[in-house]
Amino acid sequence: AMGAVGDPVAVTARLAELASHYHLVSPATSCDGLPEGCGVAVSLVHVDLSQEAKEVYSVGDRQALSGSTLDRIAGAAGLSWDPLRSGRLDDGRDPHYCHFRAVGTVRNFDGSERTVSGEVEIDARDGSPQIEEIVAKAKSARGGPRDPSLQIRELRKFLLRHAESKARNRAIACMGVRRSYAPAELRKPFAVARLMWTGQTS
Repeated sequence: AMGAVGDPVAVTARLAELASHYHLVSPATSCDGLPEGCGVAVSLVHVDLSQEAKEVYSVGDRQALSGSTLDRIAGAAGLSWDPLRSGRLDDGRDPHYCHFRAVGTVRNFDGSERTVSGEVEIDARDGSPQIEEIVAKAKSARGGPRDPSLQIRELRKFLLRHAESKARNRAIACMGVRRSYAPAELRKPFAVARLMWTGQTS
């Protein structure tokens, strides 16, 4: 992390500089004022593109960030999940269907709270579009057709966990993180700006 900057003009200049060298994740691209005793700190989040690290996965010729990588960016931004407003939106009666909303808050530079949220529906019932897609992809897999039943079973077994993590990923994407990047783009780290208490006042 880089030391916190407490002067709004200096913060705005720093953000512009960071945006030209990194993927900037910030509540705003400029700063008009800061609460007394607060500054803006920046953390760099590097992404390991090696297959062993499992920090990215391929989507065609592009790379998408894994859930654990998005969690690191969210942590650096100070995102905190709201357990009261997050949860299932369906009644949970169908074991193969889940509709989940994840809600979190992150602080703006003026100290106010901003809500980010993401919703996802996973329909793992026989014949649903999501199941049909898994079956179609298994049939036309690169190394020849494969059996989709294992993937379907895994999806159903951890349905709630999958729905929650996908909903959280969507909420994090609201903070300015794109869904996918060209591999060369991810050589640049993410510069994540957040408001923090420094105790230094005028």
